[in-house]
Amino acid sequence: MFKINKKIDAVLVTYNPDTDTLKKCIDSLINQVRRIIIVDNTPLGCKKLNSFNHENVEIIYLYENMGIAYAQNVGIKKAMNDGAEFILTSDQDTIYPEDYIEVLMRCFIEKSKELKIASISPVYIDENKENSLQPMVYLKFGFLKKDYSFKECKSVSHVISSGMLIPIDVLNYVGLMEEKLFIDWVDTEWCWRAISKGFHVLQTPHAVINHCHGNTSRNVFGKNITVHSSFRNYYKIRNAVYLLLYSDNLSFFMRLFTLKQILQMLILNPLVSNNKIDEAIVLLKGLKDGLFAKMGMKK
Repeated sequence: MFKINKKIDAVLVTYNPDTDTLKKCIDSLINQVRRIIIVDNTPLGCKKLNSFNHENVEIIYLYENMGIAYAQNVGIKKAMNDGAEFILTSDQDTIYPEDYIEVLMRCFIEKSKELKIASISPVYIDENKENSLQPMVYLKFGFLKKDYSFKECKSVSHVISSGMLIPIDVLNYVGLMEEKLFIDWVDTEWCWRAISKGFHVLQTPHAVINHCHGNTSRNVFGKNITVHSSFRNYYKIRNAVYLLLYSDNLSFFMRLFTLKQILQMLILNPLVSNNKIDEAIVLLKGLKDGLFAKMGMKK
């Protein structure tokens, strides 16, 4: 029997959560980690969280939406101060397999013999893309390459934050999440920052979670496009522009990929929107704010 002798705390950020789904998330993790730290971003606080009384669950109320990065950092700092050795970051609606931590730690221990590991993550099934298993991705000359082999744990260019397991000593070296981004690109920026410092971001096909990426998806010119709300699209394009122009942690090919993402958003997002003019206005606002580094929460 593989035994985990690590102090692992899960940091779970909530925002107006569905409590039934959140309970399933908590139940799936409670016996796999030392403690679950819930950081609630709900304005005025989600009082339903008081029902999750458990000796291994701690709830921190922010009483306003401070953004995913800020909330994650609150939980990470709390875990650090309490002697955690690893952090697991999670969305409020992710439900984990019962051997999830064991599978990730097995891969981490094996690969750490030869690599400097920043984090290890699962692959995920996107419920908005016909429940399809999403590929591992890596950058090659600025182009996003997709790996559908699902055979072994590999180094990738970036991952989603839900289910990501990070050693505390790496967070101390690489730094915490970038709060000025507020939401979107937070996970990618952290991955790229870690890679720029010589670490590997790992993903294993032996651990699988379900995840809803965006609100839905639509097919445009034969390309399956994830559709987000205008609220999210503002941050997606603003933060992309900001990282392209101002980040010190992006390689040339990372910048090339980011530029392509910006152009794709400007062209395709209005096409898949039901309110094309309003969507174009939101994108231009995000473009302008990114150019002038007007960051934080949209006012």
